[in-house]
Amino acid sequence: MSSKVERLAGDAPQQVVAADWRRWAGLIVLCVALFLEALNFSSVNVQIPAISEDLGLTTVTAQFLVSTYQVAYAGFLLLGGRISDLVSRRLVFISSVAVFGVASLAAGLAGNPTILIAARAVQGIAAAFTTPAAMAIITATFPEGPERNKAMGIYGMVGGSGFAIGALLSGMLTSLLNWRWGFFDYVIITVLVIALTPALVAKSERPSSATRGIDFAGAFSVTAGLLLLVYTIGEAHSAPVGLTIGGLVAAIILLIGFVVIESRVRTPILPLGVLRLPTLASANIIGFIQYVGFTGVVFISTLYLQNVLGYTPFQTGLAFLPLGLEAAIFSNLAPPLVNRIGIKPTLIIGMVLFTAGIAIMPWMLTTNGTFWNIILPHLLLGGGLSLAFPAVVIAAMSESSATNQGLTSGLITTAGQLGGALGLAVIIFVAAVFTPVVVGAHPAVQAVNQALVTGFQPALLLAAVIGLLGIVVALVGFKGPKPSQPEQAMSSESIAD
Repeated sequence: MSSKVERLAGDAPQQVVAADWRRWAGLIVLCVALFLEALNFSSVNVQIPAISEDLGLTTVTAQFLVSTYQVAYAGFLLLGGRISDLVSRRLVFISSVAVFGVASLAAGLAGNPTILIAARAVQGIAAAFTTPAAMAIITATFPEGPERNKAMGIYGMVGGSGFAIGALLSGMLTSLLNWRWGFFDYVIITVLVIALTPALVAKSERPSSATRGIDFAGAFSVTAGLLLLVYTIGEAHSAPVGLTIGGLVAAIILLIGFVVIESRVRTPILPLGVLRLPTLASANIIGFIQYVGFTGVVFISTLYLQNVLGYTPFQTGLAFLPLGLEAAIFSNLAPPLVNRIGIKPTLIIGMVLFTAGIAIMPWMLTTNGTFWNIILPHLLLGGGLSLAFPAVVIAAMSESSATNQGLTSGLITTAGQLGGALGLAVIIFVAAVFTPVVVGAHPAVQAVNQALVTGFQPALLLAAVIGLLGIVVALVGFKGPKPSQPEQAMSSESIAD
């Protein structure tokens, strides 16, 4: 008997080590899925010229190819986050990754723009379920504190790497093979993730206080409202004024209807009480602002490099490499910094760097510039964002109860995606207003380039002003340097009240 006890006691440390190894290996699997989505974000822009030539895409259709994914992603995130709280998070993760793979295969095989755009929409919907499920699994697997902060840092590092590698890989595959392989490579990655997840990612139990009810009415109203709002703003520069006003009014009605529904249903997709949590509300505002600036800078940088400086898509991907690599490095620095000085100081430092990068960029863009004209703004923006965004996620999750982890992660990502979609629409509009190019006049190349740069500058200044608002929110929206303790987080019942 004693020998058996001794043997079991001797095996215990090995079992603990094995369990700990599986936790971190499971994190890598979850991060691969994030890597896939970050890859998708940066790679499609590189593929557009080849796709347009092959399928005969117009400029408007090409824009839909990019925006459809982002809009579908933002519109379904709240539903994805809520469902991941009501059923097995691992099942939601595996299922959504599988759907993403099938949609990627359909995109690669698409023979016309309609099928391709539809496949992109399905990719966005699948990603909207994958992201909150993965983040909820991470917060359930790693306890609040240094371990969770480290896990979130790795998660963010992979996202930065995916952004950098996506542009390079897509450019290489498009050049060596064709644009379709830029989608086929996703299929290979999804198969690997699906195969490894059951063995390495623990099956999470449904919280005992959660219910099986799903607020489909709320899900429909918020999704339809957000989709309509983003598309209306995106098309405002070319659509008739009456149609734009009608779209905005309809979107507002749908979103007001969503609030009314959420205040009355028993199991809301968004318990309105979470909006009364000061840290969570501030975190979502800052997340929105961060994506406004980041998406705007990436878009304008791409146009500057290709349309003004004449870079090829692959050269453009190389130009973004320092930004992606820096994001990967600084994301690892954020968690230790949070542990040492707290969330609020880390967030303020990050937002100051982020805003400074955007603010100096208008003065760096010239018609006879080079890659070095954007390197300093990119490094400041990338370093600041890589410090600030993990701090935002850590703060938001620390104020969320166990039954609302998926909802919280979905809300953060929704705020970011909406910031990117709505902010980009406004930035494009401002750039167009200030670009003094007369259509059909065919001015000299130098004049066209100068006109583009002239339009970029006020658009970037607007993004910098919005970044300043983020600094203000960071200063006043967080009461202390440390995140709230788990026991201080509101329960799902009190949030729903």
